[in-house]
Amino acid sequence: MFITHSRNTRSGAAWLLVVIVLACTACVRRESDAALRLLPASPGVPAAVRAPWWHNSGDMLLDRLTSDALADDAIPACEARPASTGHRLLRVFDHPHARIDRSETVARAWDTVALRLARAQEIGLAYLRVRGWQARLAQRLASPDMLRDNAQIARFRREAGLVPALDEDMAAIMLGLNGADVDTARARLDEAIAQLAQMTGKEPLDLRALLDGAPYAGLTSPPDQDDPDVSARPDLHALEARLVASPPLLHMGSDAVHRQLEQADDGQGTEWAIRWTQAIARARHQAQAARAELATMRDQVGQRQALASAADKVLMNARLAYRNGAAGFATLYAAEAAGMATREGRIDADDAVGAATLRLWTAQGLGEAVVEGACDRR
Repeated sequence: MFITHSRNTRSGAAWLLVVIVLACTACVRRESDAALRLLPASPGVPAAVRAPWWHNSGDMLLDRLTSDALADDAIPACEARPASTGHRLLRVFDHPHARIDRSETVARAWDTVALRLARAQEIGLAYLRVRGWQARLAQRLASPDMLRDNAQIARFRREAGLVPALDEDMAAIMLGLNGADVDTARARLDEAIAQLAQMTGKEPLDLRALLDGAPYAGLTSPPDQDDPDVSARPDLHALEARLVASPPLLHMGSDAVHRQLEQADDGQGTEWAIRWTQAIARARHQAQAARAELATMRDQVGQRQALASAADKVLMNARLAYRNGAAGFATLYAAEAAGMATREGRIDADDAVGAATLRLWTAQGLGEAVVEGACDRR
């Protein structure tokens, strides 16, 4: 009787220990596992700036369209599949298989974030195309009144015998070309809206109503959002998660890891370290190239604006000179064409700035983030 009672007591104690251990798995994390990071910390950029770029874009409609489109996908979650009792015990003692499983779960979550960020950029670029064609169509629709006025003046001057019939013919050609450009702009706008509607799951007519009801003022870039920091890039986070659980790093301390990374900076070192440093270098190059492109495009906006202002003055003088008989219609024709070209050039420059801004935000990884601690809850 005593022996049986003693065995039952030991058995009960063992099961109690198992229960306590399993209950604490959500709280246990090895210090070495938590400390081993390859990505450098963000250089103090506010968390609000690190939020998904569509929230900080300054365009409420773009934010809404992007958020709605991404809502159809699985939200990044860092929850691994339910683990068995034995697997949970392996987690408690930081068994290599458990670390690999946990890191792969983190990596897959970051892979999902990277795909969502790429999709958000595609939506943003499609949105900019729509806004660009809206602006071009508005420019062309604003021109016929003045062009018809030019044609009327040419007819009056031709009827008075002051100019040849060629003036009236050229005015009619100019008006006809603008009409053809209006038709082209409408067709391109319809195509752009259809593409954006497909990408965002909207009906084209509903999307057009949303666009017409929300004037576009361009994208805004909060302070510090143009820095070349890449510490938020999801592809780097995914690679980091896979590398820290790889056999070369499983039992390596933080100091040894960083010594190998320093050697890799000089083109030497182990395969994993070279792979990581090359990935960091590529990411930084992309971010710096995108920032340089954005700076160039912003300069071009200023140049195009100056050209448009100068062309507007020339056009005003050409119209006055023609009406007063001080210039021929060819001068007015050239001035009208230059005015339209420079105004549309300004639209093109604005589009290029918006596209470069999106590429920079994507290169920085300004999207969603994975809460990696969720992977520790079993």
